[in-house]
Amino acid sequence: MTSVGSLGAEEAVAKLDRYEWGAIPALAYDSDLGLGFGALSSLTRFRTGFEPFAWRLELHLFASAKLAPDDSVELPFHSHYLQLDVLRFLVDHLRLNAELAFRRFSNSGYYGLGNQLAPETPPSSLETDPEILRRFNQYDRTFPSLLLRGRWAIFDTPVPVGKRRLEFFGGLGVSHSRISLYPGSKLELDLAETTRDTEDGRILSGLLLGLRDHVLLDFVLGLLWDTRDHEFRPSDGTFTELSVRASPGVAEGLAYVGVHFATSWFASLAGQWLAVGARFLVDALVGDPPLYELARYGGLRPEDGPGGGRSMRGVRLQRLHGKIKTLLNLEIRSELASYELFEARHRAGLSLFTDTGRVFADWDETLIRDVPVDSPFGAFHLGLGAGVRYHWGEAFVLRADVGYSPTDETTGVYIDIGQVF
Repeated sequence: MTSVGSLGAEEAVAKLDRYEWGAIPALAYDSDLGLGFGALSSLTRFRTGFEPFAWRLELHLFASAKLAPDDSVELPFHSHYLQLDVLRFLVDHLRLNAELAFRRFSNSGYYGLGNQLAPETPPSSLETDPEILRRFNQYDRTFPSLLLRGRWAIFDTPVPVGKRRLEFFGGLGVSHSRISLYPGSKLELDLAETTRDTEDGRILSGLLLGLRDHVLLDFVLGLLWDTRDHEFRPSDGTFTELSVRASPGVAEGLAYVGVHFATSWFASLAGQWLAVGARFLVDALVGDPPLYELARYGGLRPEDGPGGGRSMRGVRLQRLHGKIKTLLNLEIRSELASYELFEARHRAGLSLFTDTGRVFADWDETLIRDVPVDSPFGAFHLGLGAGVRYHWGEAFVLRADVGYSPTDETTGVYIDIGQVF
């Protein structure tokens, strides 16, 4: 005969040892990319003794649509990927992250180099062409990619809530970029300047790299320190990354080294109901990176920024290009409702945030047309705003944010998956 107590234990184990499936239409919006549509599906395996899960598979099929000036519809952004996250891969202390992806930005941003606060406009001779006006700060980049990351736990001590874990990680990425410039665009004009024997031409030729079709191979090594009480909705603890990435320059002489430091801190003000979070990062490149890397940062999970919905909300995506980047995010997160639905815990809450950051085009002062492109040291871009958070189960977060930048006088609306940090 089975006792009532043993039945309770079996039910508890069943809740821990389970599959959690989620699928939603990926109806999103990003003011930089347009109205997004597609599908997102994830399958997560939870097992006793595994934190936060045993493995997670995520499939994302996504594109965005925007109205062109002639009222036709264009698809400026494609992002399709399959991600796998496996704990205890082959051995107990190894975690594997893998991503196979295809992406295209037909409206990749280029507003010039450095921290300039005022975007440049077309020369007066080109302002009468509506297509040049529309594409002046854009170029087209298509890039399939493969990303592999292995994480090895050096130190891992369970605590009553959360963890104390030090991890070493390493991996590689390979991508093939196909670049197209729009006629009359700022990038085409700046690239033409590199052919001239002028001071501006020499400066631009050292920074406007990787603008022909090329393969990029990069390697990364780093350390992670994680004391968060929850990986997807933390209210206490820290997460810190120190990493070095490098490309040997297999094509176009694109050899460079990047150093990335980012630290996030979380503190509970009222349990899970109210928490505050902060992230600070600095990212620095040395050598000859391709242009798009001047608007990206990160080692474990590379992101676009500063600027855009995952870094500095309210500031345009890929607005800033530089070898040195700094970013500070502050958020207050609340959890106002919690309930069970379809055998999963659902939570809803609000967020207030402040994002600020800046870049430096190069390690030395950079002047174009005798004007410093990095502006005064204290000239930081700023984004302010609020948002909604919806948690489906333990590993799925839907985020909707509205940000306004008083420095750039631009507004951004973002509906996306996952926390900013």
